[in-house]
Amino acid sequence: ATVPGALGGVKSPLVVTPVPLQTPPSAPGTVAMLYTMGGGTPCATSATRRITLLAEPPLAPAEQPLVCRADSSRAASAAPAVAPYVVRFSQPGAALLADAVLTWDFGDGSATATGLSVTHTYTAAGSFQPTATLRYSGSRCAVQVSLAPVQVQEPLVPNVFTPNGDNQNDFFAPRLGGCQPRLQVFTRWGQKVYENPAYANNWNGQGQAAGLYYFLLTPTNGTAPIKGWVELIR
Repeated sequence: ATVPGALGGVKSPLVVTPVPLQTPPSAPGTVAMLYTMGGGTPCATSATRRITLLAEPPLAPAEQPLVCRADSSRAASAAPAVAPYVVRFSQPGAALLADAVLTWDFGDGSATATGLSVTHTYTAAGSFQPTATLRYSGSRCAVQVSLAPVQVQEPLVPNVFTPNGDNQNDFFAPRLGGCQPRLQVFTRWGQKVYENPAYANNWNGQGQAAGLYYFLLTPTNGTAPIKGWVELIR
């Protein structure tokens, strides 16, 4: 088989195999491959095949939390994600190719999803490695990109805090998923002493005596309200 131009060379033996051993072009485009059998003989025959090498589509997937991070007093990128943690994964821009299929693997053992934009909920704590795989050209070609690992923590509601001014555990600071929850605090006799519809982990028991208090936390992520007690130690 003789292949002209940049692809160059004569293949030996003079038999065209189903998968010819040929160096592909180094840049996207279309090249013509001329196959000649029986060259130099009265029975020589040839055929031309055009091969198109597609440019690799750009793949830059992004992750966007759909609920607030746990601690609004810090930057969202620094605050921990808390289960259940809802994320939108997306490929910015328009569709990549007419026949392209973008598949997302969330890294937590759940079923994969396809599409330029998908939503996923991490229901348990752990470290998860999401990946995006783009298949195109009739699924003959693929590009895969790994996103930053997703670190998810368990919810946590402390049962003690010590507002003594040492900057250690000075506030009642539950760790919950979702945006800032509503917090209501009561004495053991049922008197409400504190309420905040968007609690930002900033109640230090100001004006209250040491002792046990009962709280009701109403998350904004659809999970059930959380109630319990917390001890204020001075």
